[in-house]
Amino acid sequence: MNRKQFAALLIALLGIQSWAASARAATEFIIPPVSVIVLDHETRQTVAGTEALLMVQTKKGADLKIVARAKTDGRGMASFPQQQARNLKAVRIRFNWDEPGLPRRTMEYQFKAKKGGKAGNARIVKQGKHFARFRTNTDRGGDCRNLFQFQGAVDRIQIVFRQPDSYLACQDVKFKFANLDEIGQRNINKGKINFFSFDEDVSMGLKFFQQLNSTAQHPLVQDPVVQSYAENMIQRIVKASDMPYVPYQVRVIDADILNAFALPGGFVFVYRGLIEATENEGELAGVLAHEVAHVTSRHGTEGMTSAIGKVLVAVAAGEILAGQIKGNNREVKDLVRGLAMMGTQFWILGGTRKREAEADHLGATYAWKAGYNPRGLATFFDKLAQERGRKQTRLDKFFSDHPNDADRIAAVDREVGYFLPPKQGVVENSPEYLEVKRRLARMPPAAVRGQPAAQAIMSSFKSANESFFWEYLGGAMDQ
Repeated sequence: MNRKQFAALLIALLGIQSWAASARAATEFIIPPVSVIVLDHETRQTVAGTEALLMVQTKKGADLKIVARAKTDGRGMASFPQQQARNLKAVRIRFNWDEPGLPRRTMEYQFKAKKGGKAGNARIVKQGKHFARFRTNTDRGGDCRNLFQFQGAVDRIQIVFRQPDSYLACQDVKFKFANLDEIGQRNINKGKINFFSFDEDVSMGLKFFQQLNSTAQHPLVQDPVVQSYAENMIQRIVKASDMPYVPYQVRVIDADILNAFALPGGFVFVYRGLIEATENEGELAGVLAHEVAHVTSRHGTEGMTSAIGKVLVAVAAGEILAGQIKGNNREVKDLVRGLAMMGTQFWILGGTRKREAEADHLGATYAWKAGYNPRGLATFFDKLAQERGRKQTRLDKFFSDHPNDADRIAAVDREVGYFLPPKQGVVENSPEYLEVKRRLARMPPAAVRGQPAAQAIMSSFKSANESFFWEYLGGAMDQ
């Protein structure tokens, strides 16, 4: 290599070194020391033992990497020393804390990293776009910035976090009825289409209630203590519902069905088999709160409205067809009658997947406000799922339009664990509940058992539905 070639190579090497140094300076970031202070959402007192993670993202779309961990001390404070990272895109602080008996709660605060002033060969992080959210096993949502106070400077970052007792403190879009303090004044039926007034709900429910009471197929448990207990539990739940003013009537049926049902207007039938199958009072309260939710949501007449709307369309179509096919008007009307019966077969229960999910949601909330364990509804669903796994349940056909058991359990667990604040003094098993269980155990077996019990209730519903349908739709189809 001659002198000229050597000089050219040296110049090239120096250029590469200069470029590398420049590239390094452009991509090295310094995150200044970060301190966090955790306060209780209600009392504003400092909270010790909250885990805080400092995380960084070095590539757009990539997972964040944990670079430091800390826990708040007795002063509610945790600190992270200065960190250095290359190609920094975002910085996140994740807060984790545990509540006894509840899933771990996680809240995140994040800001975009931009190039700030120089510090040697690195850039001091400048804070860009911010966001805060909660994080569950299935959700990353809610606008939680109201829970954070952020102060950023060149030499330090401080975040004050007010730790909530549930994610309702955020603006969650998935928890449908989030204003728990307004239960009893909320209009949960706003925007729903319903042809009927609530007085008509009561009229329909009362008629069926009286019809069911008068049949030998639905014998009542002849024990005043059992009857009184069921009435008292319903009243306690009703007072914690969105219609606390509605007077309810309750009957306990002497059949071994693991269920209860509510009629429009506030008429509840509880099966002996349900009480016997529950392992704790929270399970019974959860199921009955679910039934009360059907009443407050007016699912019965809401379902009737939907069915009538579909049938009226079918009637109009049938009349057009009848006008085109001479002599076949009766056949067309019989066809429409069939559609009517299919559309209203179980309207009185309001049993679509959407309505059942809404009743699960509200029922867990009502049970919680009434002082019962709101997870009782989920544990009872789990019991039913296990029963279905062993054998075909008597009411599988009856509940074929209900949501999947696993989905319902997961949904209730999510809402209870993440959105309903922990409550002190929850009813476990009251002396009254235990006494009712003992009394039922001493009684002879249920008067109606097995398949006849299931057939009896389905037959009664079918008869009532047909009667109500034609009464309210009128005799237009016979004109």
